[in-house]
Amino acid sequence: MAVYKFKTNSLKTPLKYSSFLAGNDAFDPGAFQSIATTTLSSDTATITFSSIPSTYTHLQIRIMDRNTRSVNGLGGSVRIKFNSDSTSGNYNSHRLLGEPTTVYSGSYVGTTDGAYIAESMSDSATSGIFTATIVDILDYKNTSKYKTTRSLGGGNTNITSGDGAYVFSGLWQSTSAISTITLTVPAYSWKQYSSFALYGIKGE
Repeated sequence: MAVYKFKTNSLKTPLKYSSFLAGNDAFDPGAFQSIATTTLSSDTATITFSSIPSTYTHLQIRIMDRNTRSVNGLGGSVRIKFNSDSTSGNYNSHRLLGEPTTVYSGSYVGTTDGAYIAESMSDSATSGIFTATIVDILDYKNTSKYKTTRSLGGGNTNITSGDGAYVFSGLWQSTSAISTITLTVPAYSWKQYSSFALYGIKGE
């Protein structure tokens, strides 16, 4: 298991950086602030972001990945779990996947592995090709509502089936603030060089 921890910014206001040139306004780095990022040096089954600070409005995860399953094209369902909650009834998701010749859609009741948020490129796909996914986690620290996710991604190896673009929506039926995120590809591992980055999104 790989667990990635990080130091938090204790300031309650966004950081600003002064210009090197006298008289210029301070520079605001933007709405997205990096919390943690990693590129795998070996095959890894579990990615965990822990001690997530409560200083943002939303979170975003950016994923580029392959997994150890031996099929061609897309071949692994990425799952997300919050605060180590393994209650299957707390997770639900919807998927729309478009392949070159077929479109798939469906709804999914969660498992103990969490909500279904993305596809992963399999190990038999063309070498060096990864799936890319962006996952938004909305109002992650709000303790008066359930938490929702939205995902957009895809992968292409120039085959007639097994490639495609996808959109997911997800629900975690809990009002707890999110402090830990766990990512898996159940029954498989992520391949070396897969990368994962967690960002905080500021709000007014």
